[in-house]
Amino acid sequence: MEEILHLADKILSDIMSWYGKTFKGALIDLEGSTLIIVLKDVSGISFTSRGEISWFFMRRALKEVELNEGCHLEIIIFSDKEVKYGIPYLSYASKVGKVIYDPEGLFSSSAKVIDEGSMKILDIAEIKKGEVVEIEQQ
Repeated sequence: MEEILHLADKILSDIMSWYGKTFKGALIDLEGSTLIIVLKDVSGISFTSRGEISWFFMRRALKEVELNEGCHLEIIIFSDKEVKYGIPYLSYASKVGKVIYDPEGLFSSSAKVIDEGSMKILDIAEIKKGEVVEIEQQ
């Protein structure tokens, strides 16, 4: 756990110095070992290219931080506009994860997490008629 936090710290420091004011927020979901980065105006960049950006910063951080076998950290980059769409995973991660940096309140959500035994359920409250909601079965 400490290794993942140290790696996330290195990645965030590097991204903040690289992107400056374009960097809008960060959140870490320790359950899924996922680091969520919010950058301004990247909605026009494909998810494949965002993955390449993530891998660039991961490689740089891994030069300084060694991970034990079995430790991993995923990085997902969202635009500031996409965070406002109310994507269910972002709502869930903002409730169960730790917000690291969010001066504009991008991760605030009205959704709540309900514990049902061994499962956690995300209650997205009022879904408007005709609104498309994707539900992924795992």
